[in-house]
Amino acid sequence: MRELLCLVFLDITESLFRARIPIIEYRVRDPYLINHHAGLCGSLLPILYRVCLLGAAIRKGSQHPFSHNCFDILREEIVAWAPSVSAAMAGRFSEEEMLLLLTQANLHRNAALLILHRLRFPFGDHDDDAEFLSQTIIREMQYCLAMTKHYPQIYHWSCPLLELRSRTLWAGKTSSRRCRGSNGSSFYPFVANLRLFLTRVWTSRDEGTTRYLFDLFDEDDNLSIPL
Repeated sequence: MRELLCLVFLDITESLFRARIPIIEYRVRDPYLINHHAGLCGSLLPILYRVCLLGAAIRKGSQHPFSHNCFDILREEIVAWAPSVSAAMAGRFSEEEMLLLLTQANLHRNAALLILHRLRFPFGDHDDDAEFLSQTIIREMQYCLAMTKHYPQIYHWSCPLLELRSRTLWAGKTSSRRCRGSNGSSFYPFVANLRLFLTRVWTSRDEGTTRYLFDLFDEDDNLSIPL
């Protein structure tokens, strides 16, 4: 079960970013299960799976119109979600370890909100809301680092950086160094070239070429922006 959860978690987190259908729809059997990769996010995966389905349908140009209601329902479910922590579980970990686990869960919840927002609104539309979510993710990571000396595992590092339109905060070598220092940062192959990647994404956004996150990938799921 633990090995399966790890693989499903990796697949769903990548599928969220690329707007594709995950291989497996995970069914929660133990909401208190802690995984060495997914942490406390197991019970969040069924909601994320539905976000993936919505993203894949939008990316493929579904002929069915998407109502505001479907976005609102998913958003409400993500906002309402909280990791399940039992008293016995809390007693097994130190305060720093619990902070890492809870921060990881909050980061993936907020990253899901950001991705859902960008499925609903293309770049250039409701950017202030997207940047607020991005700043929230970054502040949570900074706080966790300050308190534990470690980053939690997160597989959506590039999402908040794409929204920082000032191009100054966490830009260039600083953001690249911090990304490489985080657990799970190597999940995206372009982290090593993050500065170049961000610059080209920002340029394509300004030119209107990149309107949604999934526009960053071609039909074969490779990066459409060469590095």
